[in-house]
Amino acid sequence: MAQATRSTRDLTPATPSRPGLQIGRPWSARLGRVATGAPDGFRLALRFRAVLSMYLPFLRPGGKVFLVCPQERGYASDPTHVTFTSGRDLMALATDLGLESRPWRSFPLPRATGRWFTYNEFNVLAVKQDPAA
Repeated sequence: MAQATRSTRDLTPATPSRPGLQIGRPWSARLGRVATGAPDGFRLALRFRAVLSMYLPFLRPGGKVFLVCPQERGYASDPTHVTFTSGRDLMALATDLGLESRPWRSFPLPRATGRWFTYNEFNVLAVKQDPAA
């Protein structure tokens, strides 16, 4: 089985610590590049958003969606991770989909450990609102 590889061409703008790692850019700012020949990571993000939005009509009001993404070390540990997504990005995604987003949390350890602990992740709980309310 062929192993996925990551090239800098497929990654978003670099920071001094790691090529392609972007922190704190809003979800909508990332999606703005899609129309201009976006790299695979952006197309993947759009596909994820499209798939998630297809399921939302089946979620009853008050139903919950739980979003999880790795933090920096976890992102770097797997070549199939193509776009770094922060807790704020997950909250923005949920809001863009019409969900009420709760504040993001770091799990299982505090946020600062995400830079060295592979299994630290961003968690966002979002709730579908009642359209009649």
